[in-house]
Amino acid sequence: MYATNRAGRRGHRRKRARTPVPQGPRAVDGIDLSVSYGEIYGFLGPNGAGKSTTVHMLTTLLPPTSGQASVAGFDIVHQGRQVRTVIGAALQEAALDPILTGREHLLLQATLQGLPKPKRVQRADELLTRSGSPKRQTGDQRLLGCMKRRLDLALALVHGPRILFLDEPTTGLDLQSRTALWEEVARLAREEGITVFLTTSTSRRPMRSPIASGSSTTPHRRRGHARAPEGRNR
Repeated sequence: MYATNRAGRRGHRRKRARTPVPQGPRAVDGIDLSVSYGEIYGFLGPNGAGKSTTVHMLTTLLPPTSGQASVAGFDIVHQGRQVRTVIGAALQEAALDPILTGREHLLLQATLQGLPKPKRVQRADELLTRSGSPKRQTGDQRLLGCMKRRLDLALALVHGPRILFLDEPTTGLDLQSRTALWEEVARLAREEGITVFLTTSTSRRPMRSPIASGSSTTPHRRRGHARAPEGRNR
């Protein structure tokens, strides 16, 4: 049931079917999917289908009520610390401090991730240059949506994760900014071998970009079922 790459290694993520909760709506139910190493995987579904909830569980931000899932071979419930060491995440809302500059954000993130001081400065400058994020502007409303997204993505990459989660990464971006983001995601997978798991509410964004190598859908909130495309290992 795990996806494998050409070398026979197991894929990064697996989501097993969930049992119904006794009462109330089910945000995620019956998902079964797998993602191979180095793949860019698009997780599609309408608003309210449970995409963000799934990402929150896979990134250990939300404990699942039942079922099993692993990220990079680590169980999301029992090995949360190991999961967090190998992932980066840029969620729907950019978590930026209104006072800190872009460089200060990256230096703080590098410190929290335990990078040595000389490497913090080097990594921060590298990501600022590569992402085109402003160095001196703060993270408040003076930053445009595209700039916030770029900085948020850079923060997710500070510690060199093997897996990157992007939740609705192009929301609110214009065509030029979306294109630039897709190009950067494609470069991360192609040149750095990062596995990317991204969510979106419309197939036009990832599927019309040249990057998505796999996808699944969540038809609606009640069932929350993810179907792997035909021909893929599961």
